Amino acid sequence: MALVICCLTSFVLVSCDKDDDKPNLKISPNKVEVAVGKTVTVSVSNGTAPYTTKSSDAKIAVAKSDKNAIVITGVKDGSAMITITDRKGVTGKVAVTVRTVKETPKTPKGLDFDKQSITVSVGKDGIVTVKGGAQPYSAVAKDVNIATVSVKENKVNIRGVKAGKTTITVTDKDKKTGTINVTVK
Repeated sequence: MALVICCLTSFVLVSCDKDDDKPNLKISPNKVEVAVGKTVTVSVSNGTAPYTTKSSDAKIAVAKSDKNAIVITGVKDGSAMITITDRKGVTGKVAVTVRTVKETPKTPKGLDFDKQSITVSVGKDGIVTVKGGAQPYSAVAKDVNIATVSVKENKVNIRGVKAGKTTITVTDKDKKTGTINVTVK
């Protein structure tokens, strides 16, 4: 009988541990990827503000609390775990992967002109000067029934064929392009 009472007492003591019912913080999302030098934000619920943060490796990622949001900053490539603790000591974790994002090469800036649009009369010429880019230039009219085009050095000669609107696309030797809007009257 003493053995049964002893076993029941042990069971009651073990199952009444107050940490068993301690909830974890809910972190959303609980796994993130961030670029070096960039930030990502996760939300915290099931806790009591203010929150504190601790990184498993501050050389990889750091975090700071902003009300119910945690702002994580990527420092360098790698993985880290951010532990978030609320005022009552309840914790949650976020797995963080930091990667260097390769910059995509910027497309070359388009060509500039002394004017972006021109109006010419039927049978007459108009000149647009290319500013920037590299010679030689080539030019193509979208609708040769409205206007034709020729290029000499950095001068684009546009001749009106019939009334209407079209565009001229000018390309330099480095494949930079620019567009001129043409109205023929």
